[in-house]
Amino acid sequence: MSVEYDPTVIDFSAEVASQSTSDSPASIEATLTNTASEAVEVIFGPTLLYTPESDSSRFEWSNQLILDPRTSIGPWATPVETDDGCHRFPRNGDRYVRSEVWGRTLDSGESVPEVYDVYTHGSDLPCLPAGSHRYQDEIYVGDRSNPGIITLGLRVAENGTITIAESSVEDA
Repeated sequence: MSVEYDPTVIDFSAEVASQSTSDSPASIEATLTNTASEAVEVIFGPTLLYTPESDSSRFEWSNQLILDPRTSIGPWATPVETDDGCHRFPRNGDRYVRSEVWGRTLDSGESVPEVYDVYTHGSDLPCLPAGSHRYQDEIYVGDRSNPGIITLGLRVAENGTITIAESSVEDA
């Protein structure tokens, strides 16, 4: 198999950029990096983790936390801060994403970073509900014949602290 059609030549990593404060929601930075020795074309949605043509029934996607990319792929509903200092995304707010698939050539070692603000979904859940939250999406390397799956796993402690539990890419 040619390197340009192998999704495993792409590394997907994530880190917590900031924890939630009374002034701002928590944020996560995810990065897709070409680890091959040559340039590859990567195909995904208008931002990482948002490929509109993916069969969403095949992938895990937490419905308790909203990952709101800082890019302009919305429009998104306006998040609110409640009296308890929780940053929430309205349950009935618009959450659609432009239905676009983008191809981008990444040179060897080149990365595509994306920052997401993390919101509690709706008003009926505790602020940043404790537990594991997993997000998956499909990407393509080279063409659409050999998809890969990127996975982001978050763990929220009882005190609302977020850590990265998993960030990976694998053959679909």
